[in-house]
Amino acid sequence: MSLGGRLLGRREQRKRATRQLILDAGCATFSELGFDACTIRDIVRRTGLASGTFYNYFDTKEAVLRELIGDEIGRLTERMQEARRRARDPHSFVLNAYREAFRAIVARPDLYRILLRNEAVVRGMYAETGFGASRQVLREDLSKAVQRGVLPDMNVDWLSAIFFGGAYEMGRNLLESDAGPAEAEAAAEFMARLFLGGIQAFGSSDSRSFKLRLRPPPVPPSAEPKE
Repeated sequence: MSLGGRLLGRREQRKRATRQLILDAGCATFSELGFDACTIRDIVRRTGLASGTFYNYFDTKEAVLRELIGDEIGRLTERMQEARRRARDPHSFVLNAYREAFRAIVARPDLYRILLRNEAVVRGMYAETGFGASRQVLREDLSKAVQRGVLPDMNVDWLSAIFFGGAYEMGRNLLESDAGPAEAEAAAEFMARLFLGGIQAFGSSDSRSFKLRLRPPPVPPSAEPKE
């Protein structure tokens, strides 16, 4: 690589590092002070950068929040989509997607609390942050699952609304209770069983004789029979 190419590569690395520094500072500031209360100056103060540097990357604090949400939701959507596409039965289709969502929430409670505490702002960014795209991807995956026979023939618009809304509200519960990985797993199993129990009613009249395979919940060690 030429000297010019190496210099350009280093410059791009510095720019990416600076951008990420601002994003990390924004996340911490929003979490500590609240989105409405904080200012760009508060964000810049955490970075140690010159005041004008912020504007080389972002125009407003809303732009910082938009990118924080977009990056996280984009990565999560990809993981959930892959989990659903690998599924060969209803249980894995639902459980693995919820598992990815709840694992992400307990791994980044700071970021997801920001989303919940600023719902009005986030809803205004619905189409720009990946939430809208995530809902559309879910709808498409549900439609393909119906075509493959993984799920019974249902209204996928309504189904995606319930699926999406359930994940959102259970995520809220996990955050409010300071849940950890174990609770995230239990919540995913709970949502899968509840969700699939409702789907079973639609499968009973399906001409393809849809059969729902619900896995039993794990038996707590104290409940195992003693020899």
